[in-house]
Amino acid sequence: MVKICCSLLLLSLLSGQLNANPGLKVRITQKGLEYAKEVGLEILKQNMEKEHFPDLSGYEKYGLGNVKYNISSKDSGRSTVYISKVFVTAIFSTPLDNTGHTSISLTSCRTTSGDIDIKLNGKSGFLRNFFTKYLKKPIHRSLVTNSCPNIRSGIHLLDEDLRSLNVPMPIDDLAEVDYSLNSLPAVFRQFIDLDLKGIVHPAGNYTGSPCVAAPFAIPDESDSMLHFAFSEYFFQTSSFAYYTAGAFNITIAEETCSYFNISTEIFGSIIPEISLLENILSYILQTEVIPSANAKLSKGFPLPNLANVTLTRPHITLVQSQSIGYGQ
Repeated sequence: MVKICCSLLLLSLLSGQLNANPGLKVRITQKGLEYAKEVGLEILKQNMEKEHFPDLSGYEKYGLGNVKYNISSKDSGRSTVYISKVFVTAIFSTPLDNTGHTSISLTSCRTTSGDIDIKLNGKSGFLRNFFTKYLKKPIHRSLVTNSCPNIRSGIHLLDEDLRSLNVPMPIDDLAEVDYSLNSLPAVFRQFIDLDLKGIVHPAGNYTGSPCVAAPFAIPDESDSMLHFAFSEYFFQTSSFAYYTAGAFNITIAEETCSYFNISTEIFGSIIPEISLLENILSYILQTEVIPSANAKLSKGFPLPNLANVTLTRPHITLVQSQSIGYGQ
């Protein structure tokens, strides 16, 4: 059984710090970190079971002479190696540029191990005990030598994945979301917070949004492994992006209007104030507006004398205004 205690120290190198408030927050709780640790240890265990140790050969001092050893994977027999108290200290940097893109690189790495116990099949004896005693050093040396290069290789693959991420990421044909880091991750005792920009742009148009992001916080809840928090700013930029892209442009034809015949009769049954206002306006129209207009029309008014225009047998008919239904 291999017991591994990994101590990861974050060394943050920041080339540019963005001070704007985020539109999206992600929180990884202690429960989520514990689950990630279990998954990581299981993956590590599976990888170690598939690992083939290289051949070991060399000399070890014994008294006044040297003991030569040569262990090959082609040798027959079976042995069991127990390694306990393995400590891997890895310091890696996560620089963040002005655009919010981050990368990861291994700054330093050190591996130390505790006791190594080797058991060979068969009866124990002086030569067998003598042999296993001098196998501990080369196995320890191989462990220390190969651990950090493997970690460095894994960090390099992770960095390539980070660089290959598409930022902004298309949502559909009309909009894209910028989910790059707004600031460096904040590491606390019980959780890790990630502040993301959370800005939605029209597709291919990355001009600034008229909306301003306000600060907000994630409620302190530890029941879940992962929390996503969307601010009002995220939805404001989403609406503006789709509006700018023309998603809300609607053409209503005459055939469509017949399904939306809006009148005071329809709204009057929903909002009583509309019916009351209709009665008042109808009374004013019949008692004040129409009689006044008819009185002025009955007096007549001069027609404009157009230059070089002669009217032959003109006929003008005066029709008085009549009461109509208002608001229908």
